[in-house]
Amino acid sequence: MPTKDEFKGMTTLVTGASSGIGAAIALGLASCGARVLVHYNSNLDGAREVACQIQARGGEAELFPGDLSCADGVCKFTEKIQALGRPVDILVNNAGTLLRRARILEVSGELWDDVITLNLKSAFFISQTVVPGMMERGQGCIVNISSLAAMMGGGIGASVYATAKGGLSTLTKAFAREFAPH
Repeated sequence: MPTKDEFKGMTTLVTGASSGIGAAIALGLASCGARVLVHYNSNLDGAREVACQIQARGGEAELFPGDLSCADGVCKFTEKIQALGRPVDILVNNAGTLLRRARILEVSGELWDDVITLNLKSAFFISQTVVPGMMERGQGCIVNISSLAAMMGGGIGASVYATAKGGLSTLTKAFAREFAPH
């Protein structure tokens, strides 16, 4: 992991950065000198607040919208990353939620797809987008935020979320095995 001075000039993308854990991560990375792309979907006010806090502390922040709950939104988001004109040095895949509780026998195909896309598929394809640049530069960092639900199976009504987070934990290991040597 880079030292505080090494964060200066690095571009960091934090998904789900408009509130909660993502906002705290964005603020922490900015306090170390990283330029932060503050991703949000619907919470524009929260994202603006995070960016304002970063800027008030002398940091650099840019709002980076995108809907990661659908395949088309993920595709558009990765295209936006490619069009940045600068590499992403640190990626934090934090975006995710269970969307709504549904018992196993009540889970629709649409709910399954939306939860899996938001919590797992988006992290895969965003990571896939930034890894080639990281390999080319010989450095980079991807952090995937999972959940205890990945190990515990989640509470009643959270089976799809727990499945997605379990997949994310496995995906993290697969990316590490394939790309750590680079």
